[in-house]
Amino acid sequence: MKLRLAFDAGRARNWHQILGATLSAQGHEVSFLAVPLQDRRMLRQLHRLDQLLAWERRIYAIKDNHAFAGFSPPQPPDTAVQGLCIDLTSAGCGAETCLFPLFRGMRGELGMFADLTHPDEPLLAIMSSDAAAPLLMGHPAIENREIGSYGLGHLAMAAAALLAKAVERIGALPDLPAPPVPEARLRPPAPLHYGAAMLVTKIMRNLRARNKKEPPWRIAWRRIEGDAMQDTGRWPQTAFTTLADDGQRYFADPFIFVEDGVAHVFCEEYPFATRKGIISHFTLDRQRGASAVRPVLELPFHISYPQVFAFGGEIYMLPEASASHKLELYRARHFPDDWLPERVLIDNADLADATFLVHAGRCWIFATRRLPFGSSWDQLVIYSAPHPLGPWTAHRDNPACLDARSARPAGNMWMKDGTLYRIAQDCTGDYGRTLSLLRVDHLDEHTFHQTQITQLTPPPATGWRNVHTLNTGGGFEIIDYIA
Repeated sequence: MKLRLAFDAGRARNWHQILGATLSAQGHEVSFLAVPLQDRRMLRQLHRLDQLLAWERRIYAIKDNHAFAGFSPPQPPDTAVQGLCIDLTSAGCGAETCLFPLFRGMRGELGMFADLTHPDEPLLAIMSSDAAAPLLMGHPAIENREIGSYGLGHLAMAAAALLAKAVERIGALPDLPAPPVPEARLRPPAPLHYGAAMLVTKIMRNLRARNKKEPPWRIAWRRIEGDAMQDTGRWPQTAFTTLADDGQRYFADPFIFVEDGVAHVFCEEYPFATRKGIISHFTLDRQRGASAVRPVLELPFHISYPQVFAFGGEIYMLPEASASHKLELYRARHFPDDWLPERVLIDNADLADATFLVHAGRCWIFATRRLPFGSSWDQLVIYSAPHPLGPWTAHRDNPACLDARSARPAGNMWMKDGTLYRIAQDCTGDYGRTLSLLRVDHLDEHTFHQTQITQLTPPPATGWRNVHTLNTGGGFEIIDYIA
């Protein structure tokens, strides 16, 4: 298919180039179109936004390698729009047939800025010129609101992901009910006022961090008697016991694997001295509690989220290693403390919290994907294979969802009464803010649908303010939290 990416003249951005490269890799013929903007009010607002980005480059020493850095299109601009137009402009490109993103009801970079500064969570819609309802909807994550260049980049890359999906699925998108697009917010705060306010916020946060050590993640467990949160959908009445630490490290991402009747726990251990995660292990006993924690896997880069599972008589571990830009499977040579690299399952991908399961006779991996300059909190991607060793194939509908409330995995998936369920992090406003319990309504190699059942949020009496992993096994329920 011939595609033209239309942008406001003089504002060709790095993220436009990345979107173009993605569409080219999908087999499309991509060119670029610079569209002059005649609206003087919009031009003034865009100029002020450019001033904010330039001011941030000086204040925060931001390098040119970011989503809103400029680039030169690979061919001279052409005034003729051919084929389908991907309209990224502020006021429309004039094409008869086009796809365009709306950010909280507004187009272009001004819409992104309005969404960035809106008190509610971001709302992204992919629209078509020949349809009144959105083709796709998303709730992007913004990991850094204090620096507009980064926050805008997260929104831009979310739009790029959904636009690429919409192009690939034109005429085959599922007919799902979509909420109405909100009315445009026409008066976001002045960009430089926003930048100054965020600078003050950042300074105050840094001062607080110097005077008070940031609370670490901690692991806690409890014995269960048919009252697991996965089953009840409610926070339990019985208390958790917290795993002791020496204050020199934190523990997070606990997974339980039962072997010969023993509940083995694998977790991330993060020593503050090295600032690099390793995988550690301990056991749980109903009378004696937790054993001593000891390391079992250390690599040159940060690793975490160590899901352990059995398949075909072997025991495997699938740790997150997004810093290596690959997903590698490990096999136990001597369980639980000797692990060998078995195979790279997915290469050249920044995947977070990859979670393995076997469903309907096929192997599946659920993870979140971070695109360049994007967030790792909001894009759920799925892969499938006939065997854990592969070959692994990306799901036809990736990203399966773009939603900070329900994308990033938070533990093992499970079957109950013939229905598949998953637990996910709700990262709206903060990393691992709370947990979302979701029902998988449909999963095959072409389609994925899920429905949120409830949120699992610690009661105020616990003093916990973030939770981001939940697992069960061996008569125990285990979680991690920040107090």
